[in-house]
Amino acid sequence: RRTSHRTLKLARQSSTLLKRRAVGTFTLPGLLKIKVVRKPATKARKMLSPFTGQEITVAAKPASRAVKVQPLSGLKRMAE
Repeated sequence: RRTSHRTLKLARQSSTLLKRRAVGTFTLPGLLKIKVVRKPATKARKMLSPFTGQEITVAAKPASRAVKVQPLSGLKRMAE
C-alpha cells in the first residue's frame, strides 16, 4: 500500500516536470534520468527506393516529442 502511494506520487511529480512547457528532465538520484527530446518536423522529400531503384516520395512528419531514459551508475551497479 505504501509502495503504490509512493509510486503514484512519483508519477505525478515526474509528469509535472516532463509536460510541454516544463523543465523537460527528471532524475531519480543514482537510478535513472528521464528527459524529453524534441524532434523537429521533416518536409516531404523524394528519394530512390533501395529495393526497386524507382523514385518515391517520403511523407512529411510533424514535430514530435520523445521520452529518453538513461540509466545512472547506481542502477548499473545493481544489475551486476
